[in-house]
Amino acid sequence: METQTAYFEILKAASFNNMNGKEIVNDLKQNPELWERVIPRFTACNSPKEEFKHIEAFTGNVYLDTLYIKTDRKNIKRLQYFARKWKVDDTQIIEDVIQCNRGESGKIVFQIWFD
Repeated sequence: METQTAYFEILKAASFNNMNGKEIVNDLKQNPELWERVIPRFTACNSPKEEFKHIEAFTGNVYLDTLYIKTDRKNIKRLQYFARKWKVDDTQIIEDVIQCNRGESGKIVFQIWFD
């Protein structure tokens, strides 16, 4: 879980549009039964060089626009509640992710996006 801890630390510093990273991390940590893995995506980055620009080491700001939450289908309603609370702009359920599923039935990715 070291990678997840690192992602949460980055997410806590996130401030992009309505995203409040500290609130999101707090809610996710208080509800670990809702997720298996949370992976951030940096804003509109097409290369590692661009992505690095979005981690502002000097200001402490991180610009993320998307989170991918690996979960069970049964958790979607509660995650949608949190998505509304977090004021996300869009959500999507991704079902055909072979890398995500690895033969595990019921596993999906819940994507949240901040514009």
